[in-house]
Amino acid sequence: MKAIFQVRTGPQEGEEFEVETGAVCRVGKSSEWSQFALPEDDAISIAHFSVECDAEQCTLIDLNSRGGTYVNGKRVTRTVLKHGDRIVIGGTVLEVRFEGAEEEAEGDKAQGEGETDPAGKLLEMLNASPEPLYVLLDGSRDGKVVDLISGGEQENLSLFEGKAGVDLQFFAPYLVSVPPGSRLLEEITREGWGNSWGYFLTSHAPLYDVRQHLRQFLFVKDEDGKELYFRFYDPRILRLYLPTCTKTETAAFFGPVLRFLIESEDARSLLVFQQDERGIAASAFPLAGGKT
Repeated sequence: MKAIFQVRTGPQEGEEFEVETGAVCRVGKSSEWSQFALPEDDAISIAHFSVECDAEQCTLIDLNSRGGTYVNGKRVTRTVLKHGDRIVIGGTVLEVRFEGAEEEAEGDKAQGEGETDPAGKLLEMLNASPEPLYVLLDGSRDGKVVDLISGGEQENLSLFEGKAGVDLQFFAPYLVSVPPGSRLLEEITREGWGNSWGYFLTSHAPLYDVRQHLRQFLFVKDEDGKELYFRFYDPRILRLYLPTCTKTETAAFFGPVLRFLIESEDARSLLVFQQDERGIAASAFPLAGGKT
């Protein structure tokens, strides 16, 4: 198994290194202690982490670094890497890909789309939306998320503020304006549908106002008054949470939002949640024919 690591953000952006089967590679600030050195990043250790690859997997091991090693937003000491993982050390972000993984994924996708194209049908529906359209994306789900929205084509805002907004910029939830017909809407739909990147919502309120409303729910209190972090921007969580809401809870959560449009568990249907006189109404719109 060959792993390819690319520097996505940092002083040495664009540089790559490879780790072959049976090899061990150390990454750090010093070229004397590390096979791949990042000398311009003062926030990392001289030997920060190592990667060991065998025929089945590649394992990352933190080398007691001073600032820690983060994979997809979680601090790790040892972890098996997956295709698309993002590693953050100091001010540097690296992305991992495995040789042949993208071709295999494309083959699976082509086979699965032999009879249907759920993302294509969804895109037709979204492009016909009569209401302003937003998408709430989870940056931690895939490194492509932040890459797609950082081009500046459409306005976007992180739900995190202050130090968390800076430290977790690659893993934060982002609210993005995606007008019907926009290139970004198509890219997000094609790339993210079925991968739990986030969900769409509609509102006549400005982006900033919707963002401020949603920020209220990042932390909630349980029955004992204990404050808990609420990952409501994860479609797997929201599609389970909304049907449990009372009429009062529904009104509070929706605020200026008219509809939440969420992928079903198998991504073959679009779940639409909106308010009605009883509280919440849910509808499912099939996106795929053939097998259900």
